[in-house]
Amino acid sequence: MGSKRIIELSTVSFMEFINYRTAYKYENRLDDFFKVENEKVKVLLNEYFRFGGYPRIIIADSIKEKKKEMDEIYQSYIEKDISYLLNIQKTEKISSPVKLLSAKIGRIINYSEISNILCLSVETVKKYLWYLEKTFIIKRITPFYKMQEKRLPNPRFIIFMI
Repeated sequence: MGSKRIIELSTVSFMEFINYRTAYKYENRLDDFFKVENEKVKVLLNEYFRFGGYPRIIIADSIKEKKKEMDEIYQSYIEKDISYLLNIQKTEKISSPVKLLSAKIGRIINYSEISNILCLSVETVKKYLWYLEKTFIIKRITPFYKMQEKRLPNPRFIIFMI
């Protein structure tokens, strides 16, 4: 019998992105880059937040090309990967939650809220979010509460798009 290894490849980190975009001029000296090139750091951070760390998008030359690459990745992901995994015939069933979550990035939300807005059962919402997280589209983060009694009974979390 054979064995297998599962390797998870994440997107390019912001540090790797800066190294690439500066032609590795500041490699191993990124603190110097942050001090010397303050305005360029802001521009690059904005670009990274806007377009993310997919290699194909990073190497695209223009904003138009970056948008085109993002659209192709998203369509392929929704139409092929997620639709197949969840056995969904109509892609809007999964694209609607993704669009809703993208509008709520960094905000505290809960399953019931998403369920009500999308007219889906809480179990379906949980299933969709699980797949979105396992396929690296979102990251759920539980808010920190200083006092345990302040925790609310309805699970709340913060969404970040990856």
